[in-house]
Amino acid sequence: MIPDLLIKIIAFVCIISVLVTVHELGHYLIARLCGVRVLVFSIGFGPELFGWNDGDAVGHISYQLLNNTDQGDKRISPNHQIF
Repeated sequence: MIPDLLIKIIAFVCIISVLVTVHELGHYLIARLCGVRVLVFSIGFGPELFGWNDGDAVGHISYQLLNNTDQGDKRISPNHQIF
C-alpha cells in the first residue's frame, strides 16, 4: 500500500504542474493578442516529446519538468533577430 504522504506529494506536484502550465499559457496568449512575437512556448525542459507550430511560435512538451538543461530550441537559427 502506498503511504498517504506519498499520495499527497504526487497530488501536490500534479496540481502545481497544471497551475503553472495554465499560468504560463496565459502569458503566451496575452503576448500573442498584444502582437508580441513569441518564438518558443515549452512545457518542461530538455529534449521534446512532441511539438507543434503556431504561426511563428514553436511549441513543445518535454520530458524533464523540473530540471532546466535546455540549450534553446535547435530549430531556431542562432542568427535569428528577436527585435
